[in-house]
Amino acid sequence: MQRIRSTACAIACLAIALPAPAQQAAAPTSSTLARIKQGGRIRFGYQPDARPFSFRDPSGNAAGFSVALCQKVADAVKAQLGLPTLNVEWVPLGAADRFAAVRTGKVDAFCGADTDTWSRREEVAFSLPVFPGGIGALLRKDAPDRLTEILNQKPPSSPTWRASAGQLLQAQTFSVIKGTTAETWLAGKLNQFKLATKMTPVTTYEDGIAEVLQRRSSVFFGDRAILLDAIAHNPKGKELAVLDRYFTYEAFALPLPRGDETFDNLVGRTLSGLYPTPEGRALYVQWFGEPTAEVENFYRWNTRPE
Repeated sequence: MQRIRSTACAIACLAIALPAPAQQAAAPTSSTLARIKQGGRIRFGYQPDARPFSFRDPSGNAAGFSVALCQKVADAVKAQLGLPTLNVEWVPLGAADRFAAVRTGKVDAFCGADTDTWSRREEVAFSLPVFPGGIGALLRKDAPDRLTEILNQKPPSSPTWRASAGQLLQAQTFSVIKGTTAETWLAGKLNQFKLATKMTPVTTYEDGIAEVLQRRSSVFFGDRAILLDAIAHNPKGKELAVLDRYFTYEAFALPLPRGDETFDNLVGRTLSGLYPTPEGRALYVQWFGEPTAEVENFYRWNTRPE
């Protein structure tokens, strides 16, 4: 009898010491999803002048490659939360306030063309990469041949003396959008080569292109895909050219709230599930044309198995 009492006591003590099965299997919570469910809406920030990634179309609606990706995220959120309807709101944001809007909860994600960097990760999280981007250069077609050769790292087409490259660059004005990786990259290069070239920050791609068209700037540095699209849609695009060269190679991603692993994983699963499908390919072709082998490999490497 004593042995039975001891065994029963040990079992009772063990049951008290162990956590309940339901507590062990508790799913992580998401403040972002909770806020979306409570309000019945998801708010996406977007950049109105970053076509083909995000822009305001003639009807005043958000459009573009990144906008379409975020719409897929909204569909996944609606299904995850079991909502009959989900209101999607698009909030226009500029380069100066886009990350703060994500950090403070003004928007649930930002749908633009943003490079995933360590310094930016101190303020926001990032999704899986969504596009293989990089910095390009836009200039007038009547720009000096020597300037184009220097930027393309090509030998001079006519005799030139040794110091002419540096002197020519220092006589130019370069434009970049303030708060972008292009600004940081260009400032670093000018410092590295000890060049006193004037660097003029602008607010939007439209402003940067206008600076070049009006000859107030010699070169506008920005994302090459956006520059190419701008030439195609600008009334004076025939006066402009985008160099073939990529000055950097950068992975674009969607800025997300920090510390919300559940929402981050939902976004990641949505993107990863889209990339290998015909729908994912069609979406890329719609905005950028047929993908190269390098682009296809980029999306293969950024698709995660379940």
